[in-house]
Amino acid sequence: MQKNPKNNQDYSSQAGAWELGENSLLSISNPKTAFAFSGLGAQWKQMGAALLEKEAVFRDTLLECDRLLSRYTAQSLIEYIKVSQMDCLEAAHRCTVAVQIGLVELLRSWGIEPKAVIGHSAGEVPAAYTAGILSLEDTIKVVWRHSLLIEKAKGKGKMLFIALPVSEVQDTILRQHKSLSLAAVNSPKSTVLSGREELSEIKADLETKGIFCRLLRMELGFHSPQVEPYLSELKSALKDIRLQAPRIPIYSSFHGTFSTKTDDYNGVYWADHIRKPVQFAPAIQEMIADGYNIFIEI
Repeated sequence: MQKNPKNNQDYSSQAGAWELGENSLLSISNPKTAFAFSGLGAQWKQMGAALLEKEAVFRDTLLECDRLLSRYTAQSLIEYIKVSQMDCLEAAHRCTVAVQIGLVELLRSWGIEPKAVIGHSAGEVPAAYTAGILSLEDTIKVVWRHSLLIEKAKGKGKMLFIALPVSEVQDTILRQHKSLSLAAVNSPKSTVLSGREELSEIKADLETKGIFCRLLRMELGFHSPQVEPYLSELKSALKDIRLQAPRIPIYSSFHGTFSTKTDDYNGVYWADHIRKPVQFAPAIQEMIADGYNIFIEI
């Protein structure tokens, strides 16, 4: 597939502005749409509640998610969305993925279909569902098992977003603080670290230097050794998920590239992608080089 280097240059020059909330416009010809699924941490109070009331397709999809989840827990997704503060991390994770799936089905009912998908961290699960690799049943199973890991591991770490390129973070921070882990390469100008209390000190130091950074709404250091004690159990629990050939291209933010093998998304993948760094920036750059020029965040 022919690559367009100019597309990558446009992305590199503007991705930092997008992340910091600045206005940034590109003219687009021959639109090629992709869905990009966010990870955990973007949830808010009663997220999805209004759509539950107003949109039948969204509501029916979440009711089906709720029915499948009832095999594992008595806690209702629907009730949690209606009344919660979204402050329970493992429940918020289940709700976030269900809302993302509901949005996908709602957009489909309006005739909006992606040509490709990508997910950031936990967002890889609904991305795999949308691509057709995971059935809804197995999607809910993966989400449930991830939420159990969160419940066991939470309270033991922090995550810090830093508006610096990964090379600079590696040279100036990780080299001095060996206990920290590279958690995510979000864009050419932003990086996420996982660690513990020392991240608060690093945040304060960076802010004195005028570098934008913020602690994520996490009680856990994803993509770090903090999750390792729980990975063996997770792999075992997900060894029997059934994989199907993707209906549309899916780009892996775990591998940082286009995924060509359905088997990539087995139980081992859904454990390892929680431990290893998120390579979102290189995956997005490859998508843009492949001609995708409209990204709908889910």
